[in-house]
Amino acid sequence: MYIAICDDDIRIAAHMKEKLLETVNSQIARADIFTSPHELMFSMEEQRFDIVFMDIELGEVSGIDLAKRILTHYPDTQIIFVSGHDDYYLDVYDVEHIYFLKKPINADKLKCAFTTACRKLQDRKNDFLSFSNKQGLFRIALKDILFLEKKQRLIHIHTQDGQVHKMYGKFPDLVPQLNPFFIQCHVSYIVNLRNVTAMEKQDFHLSNGRTIPISKNHYKEIKETFLAYLERKY
Repeated sequence: MYIAICDDDIRIAAHMKEKLLETVNSQIARADIFTSPHELMFSMEEQRFDIVFMDIELGEVSGIDLAKRILTHYPDTQIIFVSGHDDYYLDVYDVEHIYFLKKPINADKLKCAFTTACRKLQDRKNDFLSFSNKQGLFRIALKDILFLEKKQRLIHIHTQDGQVHKMYGKFPDLVPQLNPFFIQCHVSYIVNLRNVTAMEKQDFHLSNGRTIPISKNHYKEIKETFLAYLERKY
């Protein structure tokens, strides 16, 4: 696991890293400390972190807002919020996270938060789309799929690495293999909501800059599904 600890108090961050290494050292490949939100975002462009321990108060920057930015670009990152105040307990539910730790950090709760994050990461790794074509058998992680495009008898599977995989089939037969993060927004498109950065009246905007059309006839239903996703209702 690659871990990031973001806290503007270097002493607290170092103490948390020490506790982590004492408790779950065998599962950690790397643990980096960041006292600046900007340093963390810059580092994540080259190094993906599986788990981020995020202090909520980071000077002029809110840890909650920073977490939202991280999840927009790296939706699989597991966020564990850390704070010395209970005042933020409800605020953190504005963003997807898996634990809220109260300072001073309790070793047992720290281990529990880490274990929960690891389990969630493993669950996501088990989500795959399996299919075959003339080239052979393939298995693609659902999290890596940006959108699916129907072109005549073929379904084009567009992934985050820029590749396009092709398979024969129909959307109704494919949908049962997907998870609730996927929604058919047009007769020719299914999008992965985890890679959507914005929704407008006619389009979804994806994290790779691509825009996907939204059916006018089903706009209201699609909007409600997208809002439910944002509110983490499922």
